[in-house]
Amino acid sequence: MRGRSSAALSGKPLAAVFGTGTPAFQRAMNGAPYDSPLKATREYVTTVSRLLKGTSGEARRADATATTRLDPTLTDFPEVETGLGVLQGKMARPAVEQADVALTWMTPLSYVRDTLLLGARCSVLGARCSVLGGGEPGPRVVSVVHVVVRRSGRDVPGAVRPATRNHLSSPHYQRALAAAGVSLTGSDQDIARNLVDHGVVLVGIGTADEIASNVSNYWAVGIDEVALNPCVLVTEGPAEAPRDLLEITAACRAAAEPRMEETP
Repeated sequence: MRGRSSAALSGKPLAAVFGTGTPAFQRAMNGAPYDSPLKATREYVTTVSRLLKGTSGEARRADATATTRLDPTLTDFPEVETGLGVLQGKMARPAVEQADVALTWMTPLSYVRDTLLLGARCSVLGARCSVLGGGEPGPRVVSVVHVVVRRSGRDVPGAVRPATRNHLSSPHYQRALAAAGVSLTGSDQDIARNLVDHGVVLVGIGTADEIASNVSNYWAVGIDEVALNPCVLVTEGPAEAPRDLLEITAACRAAAEPRMEETP
């Protein structure tokens, strides 16, 4: 209902991306953590996808009420894709099998490349060929990247830590970042510096050009889309965050123009 409503009201396609959350969240919602997060993820995304498409008799039998509310004859709204958050390699399989989008969040590019993409486009996320034995293309891969433009008087570590603190308190993010070689020990300044040094947060020194240059590295390893997450939204509010985003996207467009002109 929410996915279709958002797409209909905005007139734009929507990617609805889901994750299992922490065991504490699962316990709060269901009374106990999932016995198998992978199984729960596969079942949930499969059901949502079938309901959105409105073509599965199995889905209608499984949830007649929801299907009645999601009228399968409604076709005049933009597409709603289903997606999965992929933080560790195990979650890549249900993403390949069931999702339109695989989304990485707050992980260094090297980790995405070497652990989630395995260094090639024909990979765990990049194509079904390596996991399922077929030749079909895999899900679109989207990486959410934290960004901050360094400005006069701006406390970059002071912007980085509040924007990342909640995720860094979760064991599954701690494990993924530890596997990527990112230390989360020491003071807030130390942790913020490590996140910047390892490219978990992209920082532009005075301008957005450096961030744009680093974003271009994502295209080089086969990422389909980069979503920019402005750290200053938490500390400086909704006036400064768009300022960062507009400068970074303008720099990204400028950096892409020579490549686009070279493309036949």
